[in-house]
Amino acid sequence: MLGGITFRLQMSSKTISEIEFERFCEDREIRFKKIKEQDKKTPDYEIYLNDQIIIAEVKQTDPNYIDKEVLKTLRKKKVASYWEESGRRVRLKIDSAKKQLKEYSKGKYPTILIVFDNVSIKSLDAIDFMTAMYGAESAIIERNLDGIIEIVDVGFGGKKKFTPDTNTSISAIGWLYYYPKEVLNLSVYHNVYAKNPLDPNLMRCKNIKHYRVDPKNRGRFQHWKEL
Repeated sequence: MLGGITFRLQMSSKTISEIEFERFCEDREIRFKKIKEQDKKTPDYEIYLNDQIIIAEVKQTDPNYIDKEVLKTLRKKKVASYWEESGRRVRLKIDSAKKQLKEYSKGKYPTILIVFDNVSIKSLDAIDFMTAMYGAESAIIERNLDGIIEIVDVGFGGKKKFTPDTNTSISAIGWLYYYPKEVLNLSVYHNVYAKNPLDPNLMRCKNIKHYRVDPKNRGRFQHWKEL
């Protein structure tokens, strides 16, 4: 720990995210098996929940230049601010995982992309997953007959990774993170377009929560609803 900030460093051939994922599963007696690496890219794990096999790819976010500069500022001034495009880091992880999840699951098994937040100032939040999966919150505006500009509807806009025809082989994305400092949590965000949905009742364990975006209602933004 340095200046009140905790760093987790890689000390083995496994990635930090794989170590944390395995620890999380072992503490909850969730059975899993590491998938043997092949010539072509494969997912990382098979998870066994009752009689159901779940295919998992485990990724992590690492500190980038902005994160490191913010940490320097925090050590000096105790206060820092910064901005980053919402959902960008999660979109990158989806792009790097989608092919191997689709090919390995063969349309028969639910899949989950686990993203471990390996940035001490927290690089992710629930909005990042919403934006990456379904797009940025946007408004549709029109000019009426009186020349007045009105908001006629709101909803999801561009840069979405999940649609009825895109990435339907990914059943859910899991955010693995520490909060409080030494408590590991998993928030599972379910893909409403998944061809093989993940049953949340298979993963009802301590520190696991499940969410699905609520239905579309005209004039209202959609939000995560806990399942």
